[in-house]
Amino acid sequence: MELPAWTDRLERWLGDWSIPYLIRGLIGLNVLVWLLDGFSQSGDGSQSFASFLYLHPDLVSQGEYWRMITFLFIPSVGQSMLSPLFMLFFVFFTWFISDILEGTWGSFKITVYFLIGIVAINLTAFLAPSIGTNIFLMQSLLFCAAVLYPNVEITLFPIPIPIKLKWIGLFYAGMLTLSFLGSPPYRSMILASLLPFALFIGPGTVQLIRARRDAQARMKRFRGED
Repeated sequence: MELPAWTDRLERWLGDWSIPYLIRGLIGLNVLVWLLDGFSQSGDGSQSFASFLYLHPDLVSQGEYWRMITFLFIPSVGQSMLSPLFMLFFVFFTWFISDILEGTWGSFKITVYFLIGIVAINLTAFLAPSIGTNIFLMQSLLFCAAVLYPNVEITLFPIPIPIKLKWIGLFYAGMLTLSFLGSPPYRSMILASLLPFALFIGPGTVQLIRARRDAQARMKRFRGED
């Protein structure tokens, strides 16, 4: 599936402004923040390391502008007993997705994808006051890979059974739908996080649906002629 033409035009104009291996870098920063957050946890009520990174509109308004970016560094994995296993899964799976997307789109388009997501999440956090999160933006990468390569198989640790990306994508899409329906405060943040997915994947999906519909119509006409 081809990306919209505007992404190619933008790359011709600004192709040098990109961050190579951006997703891998974010994975590394997520792991680092998870480790530092674990070491900073204490029972005296003091703030954890991650608390200084969240996208909190009120604190940004007070001059803590780094939060507009650093929310990307906070992993969705907490500090529970099973969190090391979940973090290992996050690193393995997201690294796999990053290789797929980086190899297909290149570093510039990945950079633009995240830039759109960052702007959308920041605007949403201020316009519909809420604490910004990177969870849904990172999930959108899975949806991209699932649409581009639905039949690619991956073995999810620790389950020794190959699973196609399209089934994983459908599972997470269902979970995201439940979050959207069951958590009204997150609705605007979910929509903002999915904006880059809609801009990058949406037009090609519409074209594919139209092409399949036209092919089916031609087939029906052909059979009718018989």
